Amino acid sequence: MELIRIAGTLVLATFTAIAVAYTLQKRYLKSPTKVDVRNITPGTDKPGTKETLAQAGLRMPAGAWAASKTFFVLACAILGAAIGALTPNIMFGALVLSIIVAFGLLLPDAWLSSRVKRRIAKVEQQLPGAIDSLRIGVEAGKSIEDAMADYADTYPGVIATEFRNFRRDISLQKPRVEALLALGNRCGSQSAKSFCATIIQSELSGQEVAPILKAQASTIRVMRK
Repeated sequence: MELIRIAGTLVLATFTAIAVAYTLQKRYLKSPTKVDVRNITPGTDKPGTKETLAQAGLRMPAGAWAASKTFFVLACAILGAAIGALTPNIMFGALVLSIIVAFGLLLPDAWLSSRVKRRIAKVEQQLPGAIDSLRIGVEAGKSIEDAMADYADTYPGVIATEFRNFRRDISLQKPRVEALLALGNRCGSQSAKSFCATIIQSELSGQEVAPILKAQASTIRVMRK
């Protein structure tokens, strides 16, 4: 009977921890916004797991991320149950289990959200210089793709990585507009989304890209101050 009572208490604590963690996750772990692929201009819809992983710079299927989270929670539950079973006080053991399970539920998404924010900050920092480099290349007679290729081959960082991903999309015959929207979406930054939307709009309207890039780089620098 004692074992049954302990098991029941631990199960109740586990479900309580799951409920509390789920509530905290919904309230406090906000997802970054993304570009609505139905429009050229940046949107404000919340991204799904696939988009969030891309904004974090993780080339991982959404299913693999969900599986890794599940295994992590299970490992935390097993650890919490083992610690709880060793404590003489059942209520204290249940509390320990609840805390560890809640930690297991919240940590992966908190880590992912933090990684996205850090990466977006790097994008905002590197973008003005990248746009200036593209402008110089375009003024020298190069296409946007060639200017991006030169930047990606010359500089390190998040922007260079995403320019290489853009080139890969183009080489895989992805439509140009779709590839540019995907570039902005992966960067996650509103400035990057606006940059990609500006390129699309300028090409569709037949405007010269170089003056627009110069103005946009200046605008981003002013906004950062």
